[in-house]
Amino acid sequence: MANNHNFVWTDNRNGNFDVYFYGDYISKVDLELLDISLAGDLQPLKTNNILQIKVKNNGDTIAKNIKMNVTFLFDDGNVTYAENIFEIEYLLPGENKTISRYLFNFRMPDFLYALINFAGINNIAVKVDPEGLTGDVDTSNNNDDIKGGITYSNIFPILGRYEEFFLGLKEI
Repeated sequence: MANNHNFVWTDNRNGNFDVYFYGDYISKVDLELLDISLAGDLQPLKTNNILQIKVKNNGDTIAKNIKMNVTFLFDDGNVTYAENIFEIEYLLPGENKTISRYLFNFRMPDFLYALINFAGINNIAVKVDPEGLTGDVDTSNNNDDIKGGITYSNIFPILGRYEEFFLGLKEI
């Protein structure tokens, strides 16, 4: 039996029916970043502080320990990185998963810190498998950002009108 990558044969010399095989096909991981979005929370201030990332394995073998880096982009050109805060333990071939993480906690001082530090935000970008540890064969579809960008009001719908005030606190 044979195909483009494998051969199997039986050697029946000397009355032995030994089976041999040769395979040159190597299974592949092919990760794809499908979507990045913000979701709401049921807190009293109705913030959209849950970042959701959807990733798919288009390959034909399991992908393990998939890490992701998140980048926050701001109007003034500043960039903030959050490395390896998202991780998917494994993805089977053809499977996709959405993982969610809070951008900040609702406890003080975390909430106040978020009100100040997210002022001036204009987008969030994600890179899947930034260190190339999964053996992904096509990394061209591993980076993306939120389509159309985001604003402070997308994260803080009720408090968004105070963004200029929090921008002022950011400069202090």
